[in-house]
Amino acid sequence: MKIKENNILKTYENEGKSGREYYNCMKYLKLMNISKKSMLIKKLAKRLYIDYGTVLHWVRRDRVPCGIKTIIFLKKKNLLPFSPNEKVARLVGFLHGDGFLTENLRQIGFVSNDLKLLKKIKKDFEDEFRIKGEIKKKRDVGDIEYIHGKRVIVKRPTFEIDFHKVPIHYIHLF
Repeated sequence: MKIKENNILKTYENEGKSGREYYNCMKYLKLMNISKKSMLIKKLAKRLYIDYGTVLHWVRRDRVPCGIKTIIFLKKKNLLPFSPNEKVARLVGFLHGDGFLTENLRQIGFVSNDLKLLKKIKKDFEDEFRIKGEIKKKRDVGDIEYIHGKRVIVKRPTFEIDFHKVPIHYIHLF
């Protein structure tokens, strides 16, 4: 199984804003394939049913849809096409257990009191996805936490690793 550009864009079809992001990406790609020299911006906007200001920004490359930014990022990192492997499967397993993925799909992280395990996850993640993360202490011995409404005194330090401010939508495919 290989993950390609279209697979990445398809994740946007059902995500937020009623899938509008996916259709913006498709219109953007269509616009980039049209010979813009022969048409005025207003005509391009009308032809593609896109707001004039949006077409103007896209043609100038001031802005691009989020899905296109993701693809550009992944191509720069040589991550497309992407073939999942055993290391990726292990990371996804950790994600389901002691990990988190934010709703906007722009931050992923792992929490554990096993610092050695987090260092291994960090190395694997950085090797596989070429995205840097940092490990920080989340809780220390004696801290008071509320878990499911119950007061708990932390008995062992807990650490967290975050990978943020990068598009990670392709992980969502698994």
